[in-house]
Amino acid sequence: MNKLRSGGKRLRIRVEPAAYIAAVYILISGELYRIFIILTAVIIHELGHIAAARILRIKITGIRLSLTGAKIETGGVFSYKKEILLCLAGPLFNVLAYITAMPLRSVEIISSGVRDFCGISLVLAIFNLLPIRGFDGGRILYSTVALLSNVNAADTAITLTGSTIIAALWITSIYMIIRYESALSLFAFAILMFFTVIFRSKDQS
Repeated sequence: MNKLRSGGKRLRIRVEPAAYIAAVYILISGELYRIFIILTAVIIHELGHIAAARILRIKITGIRLSLTGAKIETGGVFSYKKEILLCLAGPLFNVLAYITAMPLRSVEIISSGVRDFCGISLVLAIFNLLPIRGFDGGRILYSTVALLSNVNAADTAITLTGSTIIAALWITSIYMIIRYESALSLFAFAILMFFTVIFRSKDQS
């Protein structure tokens, strides 16, 4: 565990073992340019969360790096409304980055990179809004249901929606592999989601 100073306070930086897998892949893939674009979109996403935390006066205690990206860790207890706003900020920054970069697609020298960045930013926003436990969308769903009903209903809602989405991904990917001998990436994505849910559920238990 490393520590980083922010505003005179130390932030904990935790690196999950799976993140080293991603680092090794970056080194051997030879796609540093595309990886740089992805990391830029991820950083913008996390800056959205950090900006929201500052505005909402939510204490940031650390940063956790995992196979699925970075996660801002917060301390203290705050309302469900603040949780919803905090979680929306990351995808919102990706959408704003997409809108800002769109006009630059006409610039021939950088048009290819801009198109990649726009696509990745939009996918990252949608990806994080999936109503799966541990993701921004899951936290938004949980907080919304808890705000309108209670925590038991929220827990049931996030479990059912997350399980349904992951199961749908698995079934679709298996069907496409059998039918078209493709969709290996979709199948791998579903497996990644499954283990992400398991590990993040343990963190939240």
